[in-house]
Amino acid sequence: MWTRATTSWGCRIHPRIGRGQQSPARLGLKISSAMGSLLLLWATPALALEFTLTPSTVQPGDFFVISLLPEGQEEIRQVKASVVGTRPKFYAFGAAYKAIAALPSSTLPGLHRVYLKVTLGDGRTLGETLTLTVLKRDFPRQHLRVSSAQMAKRTEEALARDRAKIRQAIASSHPRPLWKGTFLQPLEGRISTEYGLIRLLNGRETGRHNGVDIAAPAGTPVKASNSGLVVLAAPLEVHGQTIILDHGCNVFSIYLHLSTMEVKPGQRVQKGQVIGRVGATGFATGPHLHWALRVGEVLANPWNWLESVPTLE
Repeated sequence: MWTRATTSWGCRIHPRIGRGQQSPARLGLKISSAMGSLLLLWATPALALEFTLTPSTVQPGDFFVISLLPEGQEEIRQVKASVVGTRPKFYAFGAAYKAIAALPSSTLPGLHRVYLKVTLGDGRTLGETLTLTVLKRDFPRQHLRVSSAQMAKRTEEALARDRAKIRQAIASSHPRPLWKGTFLQPLEGRISTEYGLIRLLNGRETGRHNGVDIAAPAGTPVKASNSGLVVLAAPLEVHGQTIILDHGCNVFSIYLHLSTMEVKPGQRVQKGQVIGRVGATGFATGPHLHWALRVGEVLANPWNWLESVPTLE
């Protein structure tokens, strides 16, 4: 079992200085223990902002938190970020702004840039770039043979319609964490397909399997991985009967191929509550639950969330 690094990286920045102006900036570097924090300071009397990445070393599928802390009375109007083609959403926690981000399973190892843009209350904008270290992670390949009748359910048009409904359901999220502690595996059973696996259907690569398939008899109860709000409970073409829970701060859990759904959109559910039953609806070769964890645009590794959750408040 791999372990998550706990190092964080951060910096303080000042507004860009106009031509002919000078900045009385001070620069400092502080390093604590190997498992502690590295902090780069760059501040002016006018403004001091501190950005951090926690952790700053991750693997594909991992989550991390981007934080901004103003160290004065400066008003922050908006914070935006971009990393590996995704745009994490920031939420206000007192004076701080924080976003949970995650890396796609296909992310290549190496140094990746996290681009940040801050709009201040007076309209000034600040830019900063942080560095995220991504370690290599190998994923296996899976070869599946399925009938032509099954393949007929998995058309690009049907997938597009499913994705559109999912995008609509997760377009907004509760601004506070609704989860309570670490997440639960929604049912016990054989893990038939792991997260990140490269799948080939009838000899043709169809992409990554960005969830976990848990095989179990039809009708087995499926529990909510954590507390949240039901934002989708509907039959989809490829994904079958589908439930999506909003856990707040752009974190969602997804449950596919259900035989029955026992919750409705708008309903609040508690961690461990039965929300549906295992089935084989949609594109499925047998009864199982496809369980996924989504952080904004990214399908993250759900196993991580059984071990730890982001600290925001």
